[in-house]
Amino acid sequence: MQIVINNLLSVVNHSGKNLLPGTNVVESIESNHPIFKKYVDECQMEIIDVEKSSKNEKLRAIARATTKLTLDSLKLLIGKENAFKDAFSTAYENIASFEKEIENADSAKTAE
Repeated sequence: MQIVINNLLSVVNHSGKNLLPGTNVVESIESNHPIFKKYVDECQMEIIDVEKSSKNEKLRAIARATTKLTLDSLKLLIGKENAFKDAFSTAYENIASFEKEIENADSAKTAE
């Protein structure tokens, strides 16, 4: 498994894989493909092998996750370590807070 952190503000689609901005968990990715190589060289994307990743890389991946599904996938991969318990808790709270903001904005638009 690999963690891909997309630092672009857009979705990257390659070979049927949609990589959202932020953290993505994928089975594998062609890191030698010219497009991905360019993005990695320009620091617009990080490709991290879960088995070889450092604690800081894992913490960054948790912090950059933008969906609960991604957090759930990360938790399955690295969540057994107690060192990440607070990071996961904070990330889930941030996503819930963002979802609440969207819900409130939608309610306000509907009321108008």
